Amino acid sequence: MHSWDLAAALGRGRDLDADVARAALPVVRAIHGDLPRTAGGSFDPARPVPEHAPALDHVAAFLGRRIPH
Repeated sequence: MHSWDLAAALGRGRDLDADVARAALPVVRAIHGDLPRTAGGSFDPARPVPEHAPALDHVAAFLGRRIPH
């Protein structure tokens, strides 16, 4: 996610490795799915993401990142 944060901040492509991101999403959901999401916590609540968004955007949105348009 740190590489996604950096790419998003610089306005660069955010799907740094689509195959890895697609494989990581179910793992991230399993690990972080039931954890509390509070203000000041590690992750914000999951955010919506367009279906056609890059794979890593889906991981980022699940972890509470705002997806740039």
